[in-house]
Amino acid sequence: MNYLNPSDLSSTARCCKRFHQLAIGKLYETLRLRIRIYGPDDRTAKVLCTLQQYPHLREPLRHIDVRFDEDLLWTQSHSRLLAIPLMQILKSDAGVHDGNRASRIAPGIRSYRWTAGYTFTGLVFPDLENIDCKYIGPQNLEWLRWHLTYSAGNLLNSAALCHLRHLSLTSIDVAALQPTRVSRLELLELNDCAGAEVFLDELADEVPPSLRVMRVTAHSKSGWPQPYTAWLRSAQNIESITLCISGLASVIPLDDIEAHGSTLRTLILDARRNLLDPASVFAYSPVDLRRVVDMCCQLQTLGMPVDLRDYQRQRSELFPGVNFRFCIFGDIEPRRREVK
Repeated sequence: MNYLNPSDLSSTARCCKRFHQLAIGKLYETLRLRIRIYGPDDRTAKVLCTLQQYPHLREPLRHIDVRFDEDLLWTQSHSRLLAIPLMQILKSDAGVHDGNRASRIAPGIRSYRWTAGYTFTGLVFPDLENIDCKYIGPQNLEWLRWHLTYSAGNLLNSAALCHLRHLSLTSIDVAALQPTRVSRLELLELNDCAGAEVFLDELADEVPPSLRVMRVTAHSKSGWPQPYTAWLRSAQNIESITLCISGLASVIPLDDIEAHGSTLRTLILDARRNLLDPASVFAYSPVDLRRVVDMCCQLQTLGMPVDLRDYQRQRSELFPGVNFRFCIFGDIEPRRREVK
């Protein structure tokens, strides 16, 4: 059932009594909405109508996946229209009080994916395990700026996120996000999020014991890499680290990473002055590369810029008998090289 597409699941639900309930559960487990420039596509409209007419089909809902055309100008009218069916479909009868507003709980939702910010603030998802929110493109509407600011605070700090395991945010201000709200995180991904330095500074004192994967792409205002590595001192058993930071004045230090050498499987470090200029990257030396290989015994993926101008001369003395793969970031594209 996990590998059937919606069309096959629908046929199974209609034609096979034995698997009817299982197929229905899988068929309505994910609410996928595709919003185009003139509104929802035909399939999306049919799904919304069906869920409104047959309340029992809402019970299996566990995942929300809403995607927009990248060239779509999202207006207040779009937001209000989409909020009407979503509120009707997702809300429960139990109400909760959130600040000065009355919100409603939408239980059972495990995954929330949104590719153009937030459309409404009236729902709280108490059982969320995965959040993936991406705000596409600049939009110069004052109401939208207010809407996103309010929604971000409402979702990140007012919703119950005690079950959250995966959090992936793009272009969302996380300065107000409190680490205590996400105490069970296993994966944290911040892509071009304002307030990342502030949040990571607070995270250094409140690192979730379950955190295994950290991915950060950001621009440093201070110019120092320490705010992006300080959290490693209190973290435990980190398996994957990706730090792509612009605005820095030096390489990302390896000292805090060394403590996780026995568990690290993926390490990607990219520090540069200008995010869009590969020539501004700060390269590590072959000695640094040797150090990483020695301290990370479980390493499977390594991405770091290395200055190999003296590589041939130092190769035999630095890497005797070593065979591994790593990425070299240059002026064009990363190239995979083997050292033997």
